[in-house]
Amino acid sequence: MNPKVKQTIFYIIAFVVIIILSVAIFRPYLMALAVAVMLAVILEPLYKRILSKVKSPNGAATITVALLLIVIIVPLILIGNQIINEGQGLYERLSSGDSSYADYVSFDVISERIETAVQPYIPTFTFEPKQYLEAFTTWITGHLQGVFSGTIDLGIKFILGLVALFYFLRDGEEFKKNMLAFSPLSATKDKIIIDSLESAIHSVLVGSILVAIIHGFINGIGLALVGVPNFTLWAVAAAIASFVPFIGPAIVWIPSVIYLYFYGWSGAWVVLLIWSIFFTVVMNNFLVPLIFNRGIRIHPIFVLFAILGGLQLFGPAGFLVGPLVISLLFVLIKVVELSEDK
Repeated sequence: MNPKVKQTIFYIIAFVVIIILSVAIFRPYLMALAVAVMLAVILEPLYKRILSKVKSPNGAATITVALLLIVIIVPLILIGNQIINEGQGLYERLSSGDSSYADYVSFDVISERIETAVQPYIPTFTFEPKQYLEAFTTWITGHLQGVFSGTIDLGIKFILGLVALFYFLRDGEEFKKNMLAFSPLSATKDKIIIDSLESAIHSVLVGSILVAIIHGFINGIGLALVGVPNFTLWAVAAAIASFVPFIGPAIVWIPSVIYLYFYGWSGAWVVLLIWSIFFTVVMNNFLVPLIFNRGIRIHPIFVLFAILGGLQLFGPAGFLVGPLVISLLFVLIKVVELSEDK
């Protein structure tokens, strides 16, 4: 056999073996690295703005990570713990056979009233709110407990993710250049892919997910103001429901208005109705177009399934990794379309 061929085969085998070993080494931390990359893309404008003031890459990256911790991560941890407590409390109460809600609302009465109204038109219709609530609280607490359980492994990955974020912010341009050096594509296509991927990440996370969080926050405040029990839990439900076309958070606030009509203080249902309609109009007509004013817009239904599928496949990190994968898919489709046009 030709010595050059032998040498080529040797290098290929060695390269494949090293790649497999490298993947095995990084595998436990791939989710932390993927989340750090996404956050670095989102926080890059903030980092550059801080860098222009402090003139130190290390200082700018440190301040950016610190702001992320103070403004976003710490409040999320507190809210997450509150959601787990509310969900577990409600689930334990329902599992114990208690058919009441908030001490004075009976699920049996609610089921009877709704079934009485609907069954003349649909004789086989049944409504079991207790079972629906049990399923929802089990799903919510089951996924959040993995995030807020406080295990040593999770703590290590969290710290390593922050360290990775620091370096991705500080040395992001250098990382990008080194990765593109190995790309077999032309410089033009590489730039299209990088720009499109950054745009897609901004669209999904700063767009769809941010809109969902705002919906949940606004609905949570409204529910708390009128005294709906477990309002944090229902705020999460409203955030998830915001991905559902046409209906959105109305899945949460319409039943809440009905609940308040029968069991709330006088006028509470009117307050929540006005609150919900007003902010729905503001969100849909002003805030959403402002957020989606640039970049690749991915339909919310795809983002919803990406989040749910990501949670099932990757665990808690799938909340961000799932949408990242879908973003990559849409970017590749765009690159193929551009190639065909040329």
